Amino acid sequence: PDGFSYETLEPGTDGTAPRDGPVKYAARIWLRFTGHVDGFDGPIFDSSAIRGKRKPSQKDYVEITAGLEPTFAPGMWEAVKLMKVGEKGRFVQPPALSFGEGKTVIEGDEDSQVKKIPAGSTLYYDVELLKIVRP
Repeated sequence: PDGFSYETLEPGTDGTAPRDGPVKYAARIWLRFTGHVDGFDGPIFDSSAIRGKRKPSQKDYVEITAGLEPTFAPGMWEAVKLMKVGEKGRFVQPPALSFGEGKTVIEGDEDSQVKKIPAGSTLYYDVELLKIVRP
């Protein structure tokens, strides 16, 4: 999609089994991520570590269903479907792949540095695919 770009920082497994990836739609995955505004070094508006701090397990990753998770914008799905287990990457999410196609203000995580993200914002994510729980 226009404006979306993904870069592999560290390659994942070279295996070919379904649990190696790439991620298929509706797969259950473990994902570590950090979302930024104003560039990859910009303030954080959401992350798996922030979300994990509120849970008893204190995990720094989330378990999600790829392509179906309501708390993740379509840009996240565009990235994870390119990834293999163990891979670290980063991507630029244009407004069209954001919540509400970028036409509305987005709320940052309540415990993040950024509380509100203006409509039309480009977002920057660092991601790591830890595991495909269910292909």
